[in-house]
Amino acid sequence: MLVFIPLSRDDLGQWARSGAFAPAQAFAVTDSMMAAFGFTAATDEQAENTALDIAGLAAGLSSGIRLVAVAEAQWPPLADDFGRVQPGELPYSKVSALFFDPSVPAVTAATVDEAWDEPAAAEHLAKSDLAWYHPAEWEQLTADN
Repeated sequence: MLVFIPLSRDDLGQWARSGAFAPAQAFAVTDSMMAAFGFTAATDEQAENTALDIAGLAAGLSSGIRLVAVAEAQWPPLADDFGRVQPGELPYSKVSALFFDPSVPAVTAATVDEAWDEPAAAEHLAKSDLAWYHPAEWEQLTADN
């Protein structure tokens, strides 16, 4: 399954340099997320985009930037409407893409579950796309710009 891992700049730098990382949280298109959001097999791409947005929002809440790694991993899903999975250690070589946006929505909530329902989050996510980066471009994303 594709997993979407919220990161800080430091997390990304340490992961890329050391080669392995055990993230604190990760998201995926799980059965419970599909049911909660009303997705079907025909809306798989939309479900993946939503999981990316959720992970980006989680990164923004914890680190002040929306930085997400996408990788292939078989982590067990948690019973969670937002597609949380139980992450384990993952080699950086499994990362297939990085997504980044230095802007974050102006929300008052402290958790993804609460922030997702705030109008400011929905508006920001609709207007501000995450830019795609190749995993080899990680150094560009770890520098404070």
